Amino acid sequence: MDLMLKNVKKKDLPLLKALAKRLGFEIEVQEKPYNPEFVKEILQEEALK
Repeated sequence: MDLMLKNVKKKDLPLLKALAKRLGFEIEVQEKPYNPEFVKEILQEEALK
């Protein structure tokens, strides 16, 4: 089973990680990449300046 936590405060993250480790849970961190089209648009705007 997968579990996703949202809106976790930075100060609570170490506690949650420690609890997960203590319970034997596997922790996987996933970064959300920027939308490639958005990045392309921003870079094009910067090039025009």
